[in-house]
Amino acid sequence: MSAIDEHDDDEELGENDPALAMIGRTVAARYRITSVLGRGGMGVVYAGVHLELERDVAIKVLPGVYARSAEAMKRFEREARTASRISHPNVVTIFDFGRLDSGEPYLVMERLTGRDLDMVLVERRRVDARELVKLLAQIGAALDAMHAQDVVHRDLKPSNVFYAADGTVKLGDFGLAALATGKGERLTEHGTVVGTAEYMAPEAARGALVDARGDVYSLAAMAYELLCGALPFHGQPVQVLVDKVSQPAPSMLKASGLRFSEEVERVIARSLDRRPAARHASAGDFVRELTAALEASPVVVKDHSVPPAPRERGDSTDAVPPPPQSRGRAWIAAALLVALLGVGFGVWSVAGGGAETAAASTPVPTIVVVPTVPLVPGPEVTAVTPPPVAAPPVEVPSDPVVAPTVPSEPTSRGGTRRTAVTARSPEQVAATSGAPERITPAETAPPVRVDPPPDAPPREDGAARAAELVREAQRALLRGEVPRARELYREATGAAPRDGAAWRGLGLASERMGLTPEAIQAYERYLRIAPSAGDADAIRERIARLRG
Repeated sequence: MSAIDEHDDDEELGENDPALAMIGRTVAARYRITSVLGRGGMGVVYAGVHLELERDVAIKVLPGVYARSAEAMKRFEREARTASRISHPNVVTIFDFGRLDSGEPYLVMERLTGRDLDMVLVERRRVDARELVKLLAQIGAALDAMHAQDVVHRDLKPSNVFYAADGTVKLGDFGLAALATGKGERLTEHGTVVGTAEYMAPEAARGALVDARGDVYSLAAMAYELLCGALPFHGQPVQVLVDKVSQPAPSMLKASGLRFSEEVERVIARSLDRRPAARHASAGDFVRELTAALEASPVVVKDHSVPPAPRERGDSTDAVPPPPQSRGRAWIAAALLVALLGVGFGVWSVAGGGAETAAASTPVPTIVVVPTVPLVPGPEVTAVTPPPVAAPPVEVPSDPVVAPTVPSEPTSRGGTRRTAVTARSPEQVAATSGAPERITPAETAPPVRVDPPPDAPPREDGAARAAELVREAQRALLRGEVPRARELYREATGAAPRDGAAWRGLGLASERMGLTPEAIQAYERYLRIAPSAGDADAIRERIARLRG
């Protein structure tokens, strides 16, 4: 039995898990729940089917704590109603919403088959300019459609951007979205801090109300990362927020060692400005300007004279001395901590704490609704239009190897999990109806072979079996069958304990199911097998994020 099998059974969906009790139940007399897709602080996502239309759907059930507050339920219903009116090919569609007999609110949305942008970045780090333009056009179109309905996403990040099997890019999981009324009010309360630190606009970090320009900031941060392979700000959550409030974003050259044209730097820097009024007025404006700049000078040159920015890896501080802090900056840090630990506590207690803690907190829970995507990142949420084109499976060699990746380049994927911020906010410009070409590595490198030590026994026949299991698991992931993929990866690790691809895949599947301890153990086992693999740094940062 491997170390992975020794984790606490409470982390699994055991026989007594309340989530499993929902399987087979009928919701609102028309939706039958068939399986669990994923779970997280904002609820459980189930696979379901509309009994009359025979249409596959995803059903997200929010925690019961929301049902205990009349004000929270009012926000939920208002935001869900508004979100359901957003009809756009690049936005995950909400079909229905309501409350279970037990009181918990639920959302019914389209179910997609595909994977999210976060999965792509873990494998490839960066995308080239041509692919970025196609991607941003669709994200920008989605954001502009939302903003036209006075809906602000507030949690835009790669894991909220989905590639459907037919090639369409979809913006989903508006779990933190805020609705603006005609009077400039928000259903989300002033003073709450919600989002993901690395993509959050500075004003959101201060607890101020965020409008469409907050989503534009998040889109620019994502564009910066997609081009550079590094985030403009990274590290521990509070430090990231302090840096955003107190200083401008570093140049792309300084962050990555990659030289872009001055115009590309200028366009991105404008929408990363700490002052909302200085940014592009809309996602479409940002995408159009950046597209023109990239088309005018698409070549990126590696500048070896500029060392990449240092990268922080979660709780490890070795070789990364803390930046000097002036008294002014220390004051900002203190003020920000007050905002995060004080004003924002009501939001965090609902999103991440237990029901008792959430119920006891004074602030009314900040409910967020709008098209939401299964908590199992990547595969799941179903495209309703053109016939899906199966995504090509990732080829995995039979030897113990690591999946192909680009050469190690400065990157800052990870950092922190949810400080609750950005609203997976993809934005728009001219929506493109054609399927975007598949994202390809900006640079390529051969797979990293994991050679056994000299005294290791001869390879067993299990290696070939493990390779086949890994391929089957990857196909299951693309179909959205995450629990099935996890079991296949587990079987592969048993057949070939030194197969790096099997451990890496097990980590990914476990993470998508919310089995954090198992995911961390699998990723660590992968790193012991392939410590210098091309994606080793990205996996270390993923571990740090899970622990954060």
